Amino acid sequence: MKALLFSILLVFSGYAFADCSETTSAEAVDQVFELTTDVPSHLKGATITVKLADGRESTVPAEQFKVVPRKQEFIITRTKQTTTKLCKDSQKNRVSLVAGKGPKGSLQTDRSGNKLTVEEQIGAVGGLQYQRKLNERISVGIQGQTNETGSLLLGLDF
Repeated sequence: MKALLFSILLVFSGYAFADCSETTSAEAVDQVFELTTDVPSHLKGATITVKLADGRESTVPAEQFKVVPRKQEFIITRTKQTTTKLCKDSQKNRVSLVAGKGPKGSLQTDRSGNKLTVEEQIGAVGGLQYQRKLNERISVGIQGQTNETGSLLLGLDF
């Protein structure tokens, strides 16, 4: 009996996680990295003159331009990676089989003289249960058993 119950629980527990999917997406984000520096005090009002290969000269103000090394690094593209886990919760109904050991039937009494004897039969009890999810956290249900026991159920998911 324990092996059967364990097997049923093992099979149905796999269905609880079957509707989850994980997606990973990568997105290129363009970003302009601007490098700004203040003009040193000894270069304020100065000019930068460049002699070109053909002999001409070009002069620009030092407040707008500066002389920098040829190799500079600028970050212009970054990759943003996003992982999303999506689980569907479309199952709203649940039907369960119940099995156990408990009282069967009604009490039997035997009265003889001043003595009253009460007997109860104990044995295997089976049942059926139905549950319905009302919203994300609350469910209601009903259960009936072969020993004429009925139950109303109220569940809270957490």
